[in-house]
Amino acid sequence: MRLVKAGTWARDTFEAGSRPQRDTVVAWIQEGSVPGRIIGGYPYVDIEGFALQPVEGPPAPEHDDLDLLG
Repeated sequence: MRLVKAGTWARDTFEAGSRPQRDTVVAWIQEGSVPGRIIGGYPYVDIEGFALQPVEGPPAPEHDDLDLLG
C-alpha cells in the first residue's frame, strides 16, 4: 500500500475543473469506492490499490438471446 495525500492524488488523477473536493474523497474512502485511509482526520489514497481497481460503468450487455451468426 502506497498512501498519498488526497489532494495530490486528485491533481494527478483528475483534470482541472473536475477534481473532487476533500469531503468527496473522504466519503469515497469511507464507502469503499476509493481505497485509502483517514489518518488524523486527513484523507490518504492508496494509489496502487486504486490503479488495480476495475473501472466502474454500466453492466455489460447480455448476449444470450443475440444470434451473432444469423
